Amino acid sequence: MWLLLYVLWTTARLPWGLQRAIGAPLGALLKFALPDRRKAARRNLELAFPAMPLPQREALLDDSFRDLGIGLFEFARAWWGDV
Repeated sequence: MWLLLYVLWTTARLPWGLQRAIGAPLGALLKFALPDRRKAARRNLELAFPAMPLPQREALLDDSFRDLGIGLFEFARAWWGDV
């Protein structure tokens, strides 16, 4: 727990561009590391946008996980970084 807090505290001090550069691939990694979340998100998109073609929904899913990775850095920055 303390190690995780230290990592968040440290990453909050990285430049914003670097946080985004790390956060985007982290989100892509989380997409594969969290299969239950991926399945739930895919189903939610299917229910919310039934007429949307599958490739567009998959692109939206990818964007959502990318933004999740970036959001982790935003959370850390809000708590411990210079805003």
